[in-house]
Amino acid sequence: MGRYLLRRAGASLVVLFLAAVVVFAGVRALPGDPALALAGEERDPESLAAIRAKYGLDEPILVQFWNWLTLALQGDFGESIRTGIDVTDILLSKLPITIELSVLSVLVAVVLGIPAGVLAAVKKDTWIDHTSSGIALFGLSIPNFWLGLMLILGLAIYFPIFPASGYVSPLEDPIGNLMRMVLPAFVLGTAFTAVVMRQMRSAMVESLTADYIRTARSKGLGEFTVVASHAMRNSLITVTTVVGLQLGALISGAVVTEQIFVIPGFGKLIVDAVFQRDFPVIQGAIIVTTAGYILVNFVVDIVYSLLNPRIRITGAAT
Repeated sequence: MGRYLLRRAGASLVVLFLAAVVVFAGVRALPGDPALALAGEERDPESLAAIRAKYGLDEPILVQFWNWLTLALQGDFGESIRTGIDVTDILLSKLPITIELSVLSVLVAVVLGIPAGVLAAVKKDTWIDHTSSGIALFGLSIPNFWLGLMLILGLAIYFPIFPASGYVSPLEDPIGNLMRMVLPAFVLGTAFTAVVMRQMRSAMVESLTADYIRTARSKGLGEFTVVASHAMRNSLITVTTVVGLQLGALISGAVVTEQIFVIPGFGKLIVDAVFQRDFPVIQGAIIVTTAGYILVNFVVDIVYSLLNPRIRITGAAT
């Protein structure tokens, strides 16, 4: 088990380093010179040279990368080119918002997807199964931006139940925060709900045909006990993996939803930074997002190894 965890940790560090290389090179490949954007109308050679020297843009690309990487490892992502605010402070103010949205989306997916998947598997090949599968396909197919606009139109304008946009901290107004997060969490969790439902149904169908389920039924156990205590418990192993992986994806994939509902999270921050050519903010936000995704995957691997003894045995053997 220890060797397995060390191997996974090493692989995660390698992925994070490669991601840092790709992010740094990709940001530098963006069209436009940030020095020209910062200089504004004062585009004389002296001003441009001073700006490039201040932000290290006049140094070789490898030197820039090394300086940025050494500081990033210490938690220092530099200052925003546009605002002059420390990038780490900006990220720390935006990250909890996106995490809250992602967690609420996962909660929506788990609450709706798991019961629907169990019911579809128990009622396999009936109208309930077909209806659940159709709804899941609809959830996977519908674009987030369209669903978000329709929900705003229906539940914020025609029937003003929820606010149309904006964000308020849960520390200031818990009820107001929840009211503003319901619609974006539902939009972001729609496709995820469909994924959870399909995975849960597939795992449950396989479990319900296994030998240990027939043994449990032959012992006279009730159908509810067989489904809830035996089949569902084993099926949740697969769903746990999917939920963990999708949580990492949600943290990095909330750009459209945050833009529609004007939520000042990571997604909106990255979009604004790209348009403003704010290299330090772009690099810091993407690296933190990548690190969060890798961390979630690593935790999922640990949880999965604890739930599945075969992985623990394999990890110990190797």
